Amino acid sequence: MTRDERHPVDPMVEEAASLLYLLGGMGAKHLVLIGGLVPPLLVKEPREAHVGTSDLDICLSVAISQGATAEYYESIEELIAPYFEPTVGTSFRWRKMAGAPGLPILVDFLAPRGESAPQADGTHSLSDDTAARNAGTRLRPFVLETQDLLELDAVEREVDIELLYKPTPTRAIVRFRHSGPLGLLVAKAFALNGRDDDKDGYDVAWFCLNLDRGPEEAARQIAERPAFNHPLVPEALALLKRAFQGPEYQGPTGYANVLARTHGEDPDLHVQERFDAFQATQRVIEGLIERIDWNKQANGGRS
Repeated sequence: MTRDERHPVDPMVEEAASLLYLLGGMGAKHLVLIGGLVPPLLVKEPREAHVGTSDLDICLSVAISQGATAEYYESIEELIAPYFEPTVGTSFRWRKMAGAPGLPILVDFLAPRGESAPQADGTHSLSDDTAARNAGTRLRPFVLETQDLLELDAVEREVDIELLYKPTPTRAIVRFRHSGPLGLLVAKAFALNGRDDDKDGYDVAWFCLNLDRGPEEAARQIAERPAFNHPLVPEALALLKRAFQGPEYQGPTGYANVLARTHGEDPDLHVQERFDAFQATQRVIEGLIERIDWNKQANGGRS
């Protein structure tokens, strides 16, 4: 399986909810689903289908990423070990093992930057021997520059599913959290600034193009999110604006490239899709920048 092989969204929601259920209480309390599965969860009636995703991105809470509660790393590893194994050369990306229930997915474990700098491979470094021992032998989340914003903007959701990791057919109503619209844009802004993946530009553009009430109303609603005055927001919006400052830049181009892999190469359509992505996303970004309260920003995001 390659990262370009996308599963439909609904089965991936079942995958995510089943995994978070497997992780027990920490799944609802300390984990937030982010990444490519989130955009269609935020848009009720999209005008175009989302291409889906083949991986799950799970962000651990700030509390878990601190040394005092790093034992959660070991707990996660023990719970997923019967079904997942780390991919070669990484400690944050795990793949489902052959024969395990469900789809052949990848899971990335991520966490906000802690007090110490990340290791050379971008994963969390643990500051003391106890934390390192508690963290388990293999699992280390990859560091995100999002601080606590993803948690502050998280949205709760309930789904009724058949659980994947049960010996007999069992249904359950699973409650989990995923990133809200602001968290989606902030996480993707830093991703666009740090890696070359067309899917990042696609997810942002798809979200902006398919908003239920249009870009201007969406900007107003996002600006009313509790985390909008977070100190990280201006930087993230500046990064998004840079990635989408013209149709030829990586954001709009990523959107068109992903679509080209679904409908085939068409140079004229590619140009139009890049322009559409640029136009819609710029309207959302500009609307959000106009609503920044610089007085609150000067006070660290506080009123």
